[in-house]
Amino acid sequence: MTAPDREDPGPDADALAHRDRELRPRAFIRRRGRMTAGQARARTALANQVLGADAGLLDLAALFGRTAPVGLEIGFGMGQALLDWAASRPDWNLLGIEIYEPGTGSLLLGLERLGLGNVRAVEAAAETVLAGRSRLRASTRSDLLS
Repeated sequence: MTAPDREDPGPDADALAHRDRELRPRAFIRRRGRMTAGQARARTALANQVLGADAGLLDLAALFGRTAPVGLEIGFGMGQALLDWAASRPDWNLLGIEIYEPGTGSLLLGLERLGLGNVRAVEAAAETVLAGRSRLRASTRSDLLS
């Protein structure tokens, strides 16, 4: 005698809960590291190019002083790739999100060295910025944040 066909019940509740935990975005904490004197000076000199998580509504056209296509880099680290992008696309407005303060300082130092004005940084967890995506008011149809 054979057992009656039964539907596979699939994963149990514990397995589903584990999978859901694995799929959730992981929160990152703001890291403070060793900042060089140059990074600290650039952070002071270019403070108007850095926003915090509490910046409120981000009107990108007003933030950059122009309407242009927008690019977004999440977690730019020390900023080298974002600097390369900014140098190759001066006609774009670029927004970088990072929680590592020395990384923001390094980005600003590079912007100052290269004379680039098409980048702004947000010092906050990306999930915080993107959860309030309605705070980002796109300025053109080509904006990546619309």
